[in-house]
Amino acid sequence: MKLFGSSGIRGVVGEKITPELAIRVGSAFVETMGAERIGLCRDPRLSGPMLINAVAAGAMAAGADVLDFGILPTSVLPYIVDNSDLEGGIVITASHNPPEFNGFKLWDRNGMTLSTGTEEEIERWIAEGTVDTDWKETGTVLIDDTERHVDAYIDAVVKDVEPAGIKVVVDAGNGAASGLATRIFQKAGFEVFPINDEPDGRYPGRGAEPKAATLQGTVEYLRKVDADIAVCFDGDADRVVFADRDGFLGYNEMIGYLSRLAIQKGGIGGGGGTNTVVSTVETGRLLDLAVEDLGGSVMRGMVGDTHVARNLQDEGGVLGVEQVGHYIVPSMGYHPDVMLAPLFLLSNIDSVGEIREFFGGLPPLHYEKDGVDVPDEIKYDVVEKGAVVGNDAVSRRFPDAELNTTDGLRLEVPGGWLLVRASGTQPMIRIIAESEEKDGMEALLDLGREIVSDGMNAVKNA
Repeated sequence: MKLFGSSGIRGVVGEKITPELAIRVGSAFVETMGAERIGLCRDPRLSGPMLINAVAAGAMAAGADVLDFGILPTSVLPYIVDNSDLEGGIVITASHNPPEFNGFKLWDRNGMTLSTGTEEEIERWIAEGTVDTDWKETGTVLIDDTERHVDAYIDAVVKDVEPAGIKVVVDAGNGAASGLATRIFQKAGFEVFPINDEPDGRYPGRGAEPKAATLQGTVEYLRKVDADIAVCFDGDADRVVFADRDGFLGYNEMIGYLSRLAIQKGGIGGGGGTNTVVSTVETGRLLDLAVEDLGGSVMRGMVGDTHVARNLQDEGGVLGVEQVGHYIVPSMGYHPDVMLAPLFLLSNIDSVGEIREFFGGLPPLHYEKDGVDVPDEIKYDVVEKGAVVGNDAVSRRFPDAELNTTDGLRLEVPGGWLLVRASGTQPMIRIIAESEEKDGMEALLDLGREIVSDGMNAVKNA
């Protein structure tokens, strides 16, 4: 039974995600990890209280004590776990997905996501295991001072910040960053203008996913209050993206610019590291262009903060990034942290205009994402079969192409690349293309759609 995707377990509440599954996730996690004390938190989704209590019940039935932190950004819980006597943590969230989704992100005692092998053990336990509950040995709900842990986190992210005269819009998206992000940026010394800053699991302000199409109102607000930059979080605050007065600042652009700054400054927050930036097969070549003149290099692995974190640790790199807005900063731990990254950015520029000015001097690249809705139960087979069938189409159109099957199908061609990959978080196959020419990008997207169509037909006819 495949439950885990590229970022935990996720699905529609009442379908894949149920209270029964939540109970088993809690007990399976405790049994597999041998944990006696775990921390829990959630984002504001309406199903969150139901699911966090079910997870707690499963964990306590397996004998563990639980500490419920309530609503917290995903990136805060692993930091707390790593800096306390807790032996693991579970976040109840579906991140950037719509309100009807929810799920579970699991962290070990070091504040890292679980290895693939451990995820598979938990899946087997959920499918086959039972809890032999003894009424004398059940766990309990721990009473602790949540603010003590949150204050320690805030102190860690603001300690080296030197605010310039930059005025900041903080857009929490009605998610888990609501209130806390504003508090952090104000404590760091910035003039802050909050928007969508009340937690609401229906995400009424602009939806749970911050992107160009959903941030138009944020940009209008930024202009209205005469601010310089907007720092925008997703539903559980493990992603952060940026906008200025001219609009959305781009995915590949901002991970490139922050990676460049990290290399120039010898790391973030005293983290040090080599000049290697660790990313994924979804990331465009703009990242390479942003760091190559500094002697920087880019390592691309599988999609998901789990893989980025472990590759970053193995490589001893300076920063881990995913183009959707994940930043893994070694000085904070091997998990996404989206508070320190923007604070570091704003402490190391004199004006926001420097960002667009830098990328205006690089060769233009055309990057676009598309997606085809495909049921979870067949999406991986569709990509696998599509890759086989698609080889003929690829060899006809791009005889010099290089094929990379690290995660899905990434096709390297002169002047561009194509990725066809099953989403780890949604019932979808993602098609991503980048090219020096817009026509070339469109041709690659068309090829990707053809590969998916061929894969669908192959699966149906199997």
